[in-house]
Amino acid sequence: MKKSFLLASIAFVLSITSCNTLVDDTIVSIGGEDRMTRVVVAVFDSEGNAINVQEAEANTEKDYEMVDENFKHRVLIEDFTGTWCVNCPRVTYTIEKLLEPEHHDKFVAVALHNGTNDPFAFVPYETELHGILANKLAENPILIAYPFSPLNRSEIWTREGSHYDPLQVLNMVQESSPVGIRIDSDLGDTDGSVTVSFKFNQDYNEPLKYIVYIVEDGLVYPQQDSSKIGDTDSEWYKTSDGQIADFVHNAVVKGMVGTDVLGTTIPANETKAGQIFTTGRLNVNYKIY
Repeated sequence: MKKSFLLASIAFVLSITSCNTLVDDTIVSIGGEDRMTRVVVAVFDSEGNAINVQEAEANTEKDYEMVDENFKHRVLIEDFTGTWCVNCPRVTYTIEKLLEPEHHDKFVAVALHNGTNDPFAFVPYETELHGILANKLAENPILIAYPFSPLNRSEIWTREGSHYDPLQVLNMVQESSPVGIRIDSDLGDTDGSVTVSFKFNQDYNEPLKYIVYIVEDGLVYPQQDSSKIGDTDSEWYKTSDGQIADFVHNAVVKGMVGTDVLGTTIPANETKAGQIFTTGRLNVNYKIY
């Protein structure tokens, strides 16, 4: 009886293992030789609109960037996307081909992935933030699908033909920002810490919020595509099987400080001109790919 029970148990375990997608030989591995982890920090006003955003490579110190007496300003792009999303390469194309070459210092983009079959899915936070921003920005939130790319959490990035409108981003860039952001991080493979300081050159006298994302560049994984963006750009042109096999995914959000997608509060008494608010050491966990 014991031997029969043991054999039956082994057979049962093997049957479960053979169906487990974690050991499925058909799973596509994630490539990428030139990966880079970065920290992205944005600060928001009392209405939830981004005032400024800053980025820094992991394990480096990024000081305040000055523009005369104020600070360098950048626009925040939060790209809600998925490896399954056939139209999402249009957003990536606009960011990497139309904006980055000449305007890389005027914006910071992060990619928030969704989908049960997407290895980069940022659950449950992506779905939660998608719902909040759709309700905030869209007349008919239920109709907001993917791609969905809010700018500064204040307006929806609009499509222009085969890509998205780069001028909409550039028109939001200000000469300077009254809030500067300093970043210092100590990150390992799956966890670490970030310290952020905010310097104010303007009285806000109201609570502000900030978000800290951990993102990774250079992740190679197939991307579904039907965009046919350009006949002369084979990297972005639809392949015969409807996907780009070696698509490079950049700015993939793999972690976030805290659990509030709207950000952590900076008290009103800390948001006055001349003050510096420092977060102290913020612990963060994130995925490893």
